[in-house]
Amino acid sequence: MINEKIKQEFLIEFGKNIKRIRKEKNLTQKELAVKLDADKQKISRMECGLYDFQISSLLIIAYGLEVEINELLKIKNSDFFIKNIWKKK
Repeated sequence: MINEKIKQEFLIEFGKNIKRIRKEKNLTQKELAVKLDADKQKISRMECGLYDFQISSLLIIAYGLEVEINELLKIKNSDFFIKNIWKKK
């Protein structure tokens, strides 16, 4: 069973990476949305950690930002997330 609190913290950190990279590339949310064939609200939700996506979305986001997937997954305290994402029974 997934620990929802830890999952949410991970999504927030992931969203921060999307926002950081987008700004480094001098893209607006609207410009990134066009590249990803999405709407601006979806980009905003991703950056705020409010959008839970499928793993295949990583490829699309990385492609749109022109970065490797590992750049998106550079998460502070990643060991903590890996160890604590699953609730112990």
